[in-house]
Amino acid sequence: MSTFQSRLRASSPISLRAVAGLALVRDDRVLLVRKPGTDHFVLPGGAIRAGESTSLSVIHDVADELGVPVASYDFDLLGIYAAPSVTQPGTLLEAIIYAGAFDEADLWVPKGDLDAARWEPFGSEAEDLSPLVRHHVLPALLEMIGEVERQR
Repeated sequence: MSTFQSRLRASSPISLRAVAGLALVRDDRVLLVRKPGTDHFVLPGGAIRAGESTSLSVIHDVADELGVPVASYDFDLLGIYAAPSVTQPGTLLEAIIYAGAFDEADLWVPKGDLDAARWEPFGSEAEDLSPLVRHHVLPALLEMIGEVERQR
């Protein structure tokens, strides 16, 4: 259990869930999915399985949900964020988010239990984005693009 998890559990009745997600990026857009039971779009990914690293968990979840084969060398850590869950009220997510650019993302075929998927611009302010995506992932992707452009 991380220090963050220990402090949160000691001070709050809110449950904590560790998740990992992958921002599949192409042309300043990110692939988002909507899972059953929610009206919000989230990143592909899910709960970190017992005994798995976060990167291995992401690899399995993306393959299960989208049929997109990825390997850990295809993506980098974008950040670690805390945000409320849209599928489990009263649950705070500790989210480890990776990002990678994939040409193969064109070829994805939803294999898992998904209601919808779409490519979302980094600057989107759509109302149906999860708090994690809206407040953490999209700003981090915009910052990453800005850093790349400054290095040119």
